[in-house]
Amino acid sequence: VGGILRHMDRILSMGGEDVLALGSDFDGCGGQFPEGITGVESIPKLKKCMEDAGFGAELTDKILYQNAAEFMKHRFVSLTPDEMADITYRK
Repeated sequence: VGGILRHMDRILSMGGEDVLALGSDFDGCGGQFPEGITGVESIPKLKKCMEDAGFGAELTDKILYQNAAEFMKHRFVSLTPDEMADITYRK
């Protein structure tokens, strides 16, 4: 988990706290996860590690879901249903 936290720190230092969003979609990982992560079930452990490492509860929540929700809200709110379908079903 330490490697993930170091990557997060680096991204935060480059872009600020509003740009980093961590997803839990592990499709395509082929079972190769960073040490300490086994899949989506590890998110609570990662959350605790983030808070223990000094990210704080507010920043941790932003990274784990609020930033992604804000991005989607602003990006997709103006799309028509046809435009949304095009994005959703694009391969």
